[in-house]
Amino acid sequence: IWNMSLIILTFSLSIFGTFLTRSGIISSVHAFATSNIGPWFGTFLLIVFFGSLTLLILRLDTLKSDGRLEALLSRESTFVFNNMVLVGIALTVLLLTTFPMLSELVTDRKVTMGPPIFNLVNIPWALVLLLLTGTGPLIAWRKASRENLRRNFVFPVMCGLWVLVLVSILDFSNIAAGFRGFAAALGSLDVARAFEEMRGIYPAVTFGLGAFVIGTVTLEFYRGVRVRIRRNGESVAVATGRLLWRSKRRYGGYIVHVGVVVIFFGIAGSSAYKTEAVQTLLPGQSMSIDGYDVRYHNSSLEAVDDHLGAVTWIAVTQDGEDLGLIRAEQRFHPNLVFPELRTAFLHAKAARSEGREAYQQAVARVYPVIQNLEGRAGREVKIPSTEVGIRASMNPFRISRFGEDLYVTPLWVDPATGQANFRVFVNPMVNFIWLGGLILVFGAHLSVLPDARERKSLLAAIDEEERAVA
Repeated sequence: IWNMSLIILTFSLSIFGTFLTRSGIISSVHAFATSNIGPWFGTFLLIVFFGSLTLLILRLDTLKSDGRLEALLSRESTFVFNNMVLVGIALTVLLLTTFPMLSELVTDRKVTMGPPIFNLVNIPWALVLLLLTGTGPLIAWRKASRENLRRNFVFPVMCGLWVLVLVSILDFSNIAAGFRGFAAALGSLDVARAFEEMRGIYPAVTFGLGAFVIGTVTLEFYRGVRVRIRRNGESVAVATGRLLWRSKRRYGGYIVHVGVVVIFFGIAGSSAYKTEAVQTLLPGQSMSIDGYDVRYHNSSLEAVDDHLGAVTWIAVTQDGEDLGLIRAEQRFHPNLVFPELRTAFLHAKAARSEGREAYQQAVARVYPVIQNLEGRAGREVKIPSTEVGIRASMNPFRISRFGEDLYVTPLWVDPATGQANFRVFVNPMVNFIWLGGLILVFGAHLSVLPDARERKSLLAAIDEEERAVA
């Protein structure tokens, strides 16, 4: 019953999300999303949800499972808790997404729900999910004994505690501020602010729980490899390879767990420890941020395809080492409905073949046309966009910078003088998100590879069942 309920809920919510955007109730980030197909999606959603619910109720006796949870501390219980956390996250997102509509319907006032409220509510859920990721593989089926818990959890818990203590020492100021804010918020009975103040504590908890999960996976691999070495006299490399190949589903799942942990590390590091600076520079001037020296080298103008571009080149050095140039661009997509703007833009594009200086001057003349038109029309006649310059640091010999990204965004560029206003971010560990995704995909693919032994067992079971029926 539980599994079928999850299937019905998952499919219904996917259709509901499509209904919200296609009906125009919620503005989508995609310009093509609004259409008159919303009522059809709504009707289909009602048929699917209530039809499936009716069939589920009619077949309750057939779908009931004979299995029962024998103990709270068992692997079956962790699966149930894991499902409950995921359902809780889904329902939280559903509530926060639909709350502005319900508020407007009842009070005639629209309330905006931005990213902070989603993070405030879902981060604790995510940490519980990470804890269950490490707990599930170690707890025995049916009922865990005290000896089982001691034998399986001592090493992973110690790994988690050591990392938690280490990160707390390195990030003591933020954690102390988080605890002080949390205590003050609880003292004033402000629960929402108390959760908000926990932001300084979440990174250390995330790294500690991640180390706990990696400890569980390491322990499982160690035990499996040790058994093969003792039984077959294999080397560590051969034993590990054969262990993975013979138990693809189990150990592929453990690799997926490691991928999830690495993704959590990337999210925690890039969210909690990022550095940002905004500064206006002329060509030749520089700024410093988190050990990087960012020097504005030069700029150029271009008219390409459907846009005007102010291209900036930024030279980056770190600890005296030249890291090369970053290209970042501010773009304007002009509205070519206006004849004079269309003429100026097409002339600028055609001037590309007349030499660099003539081309730059032709492109620069388009900007005053845009300003004059906006002054007369009282609205924008172009759509701005930005091409961010990124410098990824994936050098394994620079451990403190591994996985880090330097983002450079030109907020505006003066086409006449080249003066530009830059927003620069340093995002530590952000590439761990991509690395964790690759690890997760590898583990998932390993888990679904065909297994000859499982196929033989399945064929034998089918053959035995056929003989029994005959």
